[in-house]
Amino acid sequence: MKRELIQNIKVIPYKSGEEAIDRERFLSGVLAVSLGAASGEPTGITVKIAVTECDTQGGGYTAVKDKHVFIDHTADGDGAITLTADKSGNELHNLDLDLAGCKKFIKITVTVNCAGGTGPKCDATCAIALGDNAVQPV
Repeated sequence: MKRELIQNIKVIPYKSGEEAIDRERFLSGVLAVSLGAASGEPTGITVKIAVTECDTQGGGYTAVKDKHVFIDHTADGDGAITLTADKSGNELHNLDLDLAGCKKFIKITVTVNCAGGTGPKCDATCAIALGDNAVQPV
């Protein structure tokens, strides 16, 4: 089992919105979004996560058409969902992704919005694990 798992997934630390992810042969994924501790005592934190796609790495990316790219959420017309976070931050969100209908390259943009308080600051780090490799070793 251990060798099968290693050969069938790819884990990528990810910088929001800047890097194109080559998801060729991978049909699903798990996106981890880790929120750091908030400063400035915000009264509310939201996290918007958008998935865009393109046939080429350097081409023009458009919102995914599949409203169910996020398994447990319905994406809006921008291929995005918005989550409400605890006002202290310090949260980990694991989001299951169905990438079967996506083009070869995807970008995921994570936008954290801190509202209220005195100069609130919030940040997030991301990683994606691609799985369900359509080409399995023999």
